[in-house]
Amino acid sequence: MRASNAHDIKWMDQEYKHHIDRIITVAYLSLCKIDHKINSTKYDTVDWYPIDEVPGLPFDHNKIISESLMEIRKWIESDFSIIFELLPKRFTIRQLYQLYSALSEKNIDIKNFHKKISSFPYIVPLDEIQKDVSHRAARYYRFDAKIYKKNNTKLIK
Repeated sequence: MRASNAHDIKWMDQEYKHHIDRIITVAYLSLCKIDHKINSTKYDTVDWYPIDEVPGLPFDHNKIISESLMEIRKWIESDFSIIFELLPKRFTIRQLYQLYSALSEKNIDIKNFHKKISSFPYIVPLDEIQKDVSHRAARYYRFDAKIYKKNNTKLIK
């Protein structure tokens, strides 16, 4: 029975206002583009957290999140191009770095990352730079899926 922990039973009593001793969790795994907003305003108790700041959740929900993240990492290891599906069509190296770092949990030096990324022919620099930013404007890049498929190389190992 998943509701045997006293903390979980207390949570269910507070959330559902009556005694129940079983709960079924259905988890869906979905990847969303970094620049798309997801409307969660119809739910009062929905909050978004960075993956490294997810609070303690009842039952085995933290374990479900952890295993989902491991699954995403497997996807990216087997086909790195998935990461570009999560980025905007034009992106900065910093955006790619932040996404890759968050998903891979690898602590990579940004300068080495930039150098490595610059060597990949499927990450194409554009003649555009960021505008209206308070820091040094970064160059935009795009992912070329045709070149990637030709090379079929993996990112940083």
